[in-house]
Amino acid sequence: AKIDDFIFKPFGYSMNGLLGPGYFTIHITPQENCSFVSFETNIILKDYTALAQKVLECFGPKQFILTLMGNRASMTRLNKSTSGPNAKPGIAIDKICKKAYQIEDNILLKFEHYDLIFLQCSTKSKRVSGKRSLGVDRAVGKKT
Repeated sequence: AKIDDFIFKPFGYSMNGLLGPGYFTIHITPQENCSFVSFETNIILKDYTALAQKVLECFGPKQFILTLMGNRASMTRLNKSTSGPNAKPGIAIDKICKKAYQIEDNILLKFEHYDLIFLQCSTKSKRVSGKRSLGVDRAVGKKT
């Protein structure tokens, strides 16, 4: 992989990487009152479960949002990893969440040419709020 990274002062980190025809990027903004981490890639996998687990293990967020979006053809090539109410193509949601996280939102949206999986989770020890809604304050990896 080719990597280009930068540390911002007084705080922050940005990394962009190339791996074959794909990219991956990490942005970290640690602050006293809240922190934000994002990870994005267009690297094609049949299953994103292991990758999601590695990112979560690395940063250990109290809450996170995971999205997986692709055209209909690419989404149909994903592994059908689990069955049951949380089953989604290409990601074993129960495997990601079972140890430390509870599912707040688990949505599969089908557009004309694209599908979008949206998963929002928080630690089991403390639910983020009593409501199940999308809030701006529930960004990927934000620690409260």
